[in-house]
Amino acid sequence: MKTAMRVFVLGAGASLHAGYPLAAEMGTSLATWIKTLSSDHQYRDCLNQIVDMYGALDDFESILADLMTCAPGSRAASLGATRPYLLRDLKEAIRDHFDAIRSAPTVLYDSLARLIRPSDVVITFNYDLGVERALRVAGLWDIKTGYGFPVEPGDTPSPVEVLKLHGSTNWRALLFGGSTGFFAGGGNSSLSKKRQARY
Repeated sequence: MKTAMRVFVLGAGASLHAGYPLAAEMGTSLATWIKTLSSDHQYRDCLNQIVDMYGALDDFESILADLMTCAPGSRAASLGATRPYLLRDLKEAIRDHFDAIRSAPTVLYDSLARLIRPSDVVITFNYDLGVERALRVAGLWDIKTGYGFPVEPGDTPSPVEVLKLHGSTNWRALLFGGSTGFFAGGGNSSLSKKRQARY
């Protein structure tokens, strides 16, 4: 008898237990991490530019929205041709910040992986890789076919699909033929082999 598919929905904040910041804390969390890097690291320049332009980092989502939409007359528009480079560095800083967190235990995701069965679907609003990592360790998820579309040719479908409604820190635009979304844009590679190996 075929098992019925179940859908698990993970809201924003589901990854808090694994050390990932809430959206409201993203700016200060990122700034704290950047300050641990070498004094000449490019992310320090990126952070300094953002602080100079926007002041406090408390409303980081609005800062990101301004940089991405670049409405006429906005602070982002005043950057001119340098805006894409600042946004690129900011996206990469967030990815690397999340990479630094990734090795932390994911106790709740590990527990979830024990409940999930093949053919289930996980819908998440989080763009970190915590749930994929836990499912992969449990043998339930494959990066090649596990996002609901083929990342690269795979022999068999992933037992469980993870649908990421807000994008993912390991996605790039070329992977999706130019699809948009915060972490689907920018960069000139499809999916970094280095990041694949870290799952």
